Amino acid sequence: YVSNRLRIKSGLNLEYFSTKPGQIDKASESSNIIPYVMESRKSLESVLYSELQLTLNSLWRINGGIRLSGNYSFSNAYLKEKLYLNPEPRFELQFAPDKTTTYSLSGIVTTQNMHLLSNSSIGIPSDIWVPANEKLKPSSSLQISLGYKKNLSNNQYTFSAEGYYKNMRNIIDYKDNANIFMNNTIEEQLEKGWADSYGLELYLAKNNGPATGWISYTFSKATNHINAVNNGEGYAPVYDRPHDFKMFGTYQLTNKWSVSSTFTLRSGMNVTMPISHYMYQGSAFFEYTKRNGYRAPMFRQLDVAFTYRPESKKRWKSEWVFGVMNVLNRKNVFSMYAGRDRLLVGKSGAYKMYLHGIMPSVSYNFKF
Repeated sequence: YVSNRLRIKSGLNLEYFSTKPGQIDKASESSNIIPYVMESRKSLESVLYSELQLTLNSLWRINGGIRLSGNYSFSNAYLKEKLYLNPEPRFELQFAPDKTTTYSLSGIVTTQNMHLLSNSSIGIPSDIWVPANEKLKPSSSLQISLGYKKNLSNNQYTFSAEGYYKNMRNIIDYKDNANIFMNNTIEEQLEKGWADSYGLELYLAKNNGPATGWISYTFSKATNHINAVNNGEGYAPVYDRPHDFKMFGTYQLTNKWSVSSTFTLRSGMNVTMPISHYMYQGSAFFEYTKRNGYRAPMFRQLDVAFTYRPESKKRWKSEWVFGVMNVLNRKNVFSMYAGRDRLLVGKSGAYKMYLHGIMPSVSYNFKF
């Protein structure tokens, strides 16, 4: 703490990662499967950071800082060692014309040294993590956002809105017809490019009284640009979900009982699915959409919970929670896939998989 107006914060972070992308084992001694373990990727990540918070006056405040991100990947049978250093500056400017209103403008550069590979064309999601290495640079992004926050009715309600634009570099995705199953040189099956996204986030909360809660809605759009994928056309990544609506509320029934509920409505994920199939010599063959060209059905879920809090002792607090997840028993899609019949090669179909329907639960929480 330099003064009442200036505070400086700094530190060092060091992490070691060992990533094993996959392995195959025998289910029993009679199995003819040959056990196989993919080559591990090991890396050391370090971060040196410093930031300051400066209050200019009652109206203006500045937050600024920089992180120096370093990633050292160790060599293995297929990759040489590699060191990456990336500066990550960031700033935020806040303007508060009165005690209830805040405007903000921020910009941030971030680096991610761990890549997530998602394949949307098979049954069970096969997401794997691959660290930055000799073949893969760390991904980086620049995000600019503009925000507004307002406290209403003597802080009874809070409303906020924030718009953003984000540009990402060194993103990766699988090549068309990539060989991804237990591939020790998975880096050779990847293409590199850039992406951008933008969105608007709205939030309204009720802070006081027996009934409290909040409502949020986010509209967003993300697009990948990789020349060697999807014939060079921009396409939506798996995680692109334009609409995301959430509502949470809680009501204090008595001194000991309360009820809460959460409702979620979200666009489905993007997948690459067949749009038609044809027969050749008695076998079915698929024709697929463009990369991630089909959007799964919308996700809907309503959860309800009753909480009982008995009178607390001085050093002991506890509660019982009786909940029901997915009250409407929606079969929300977890994965989609197309396949041929195991016995009839000429018969094919597309399938949706879900994890669970309605699910009751009872939990006991305590702290002392």
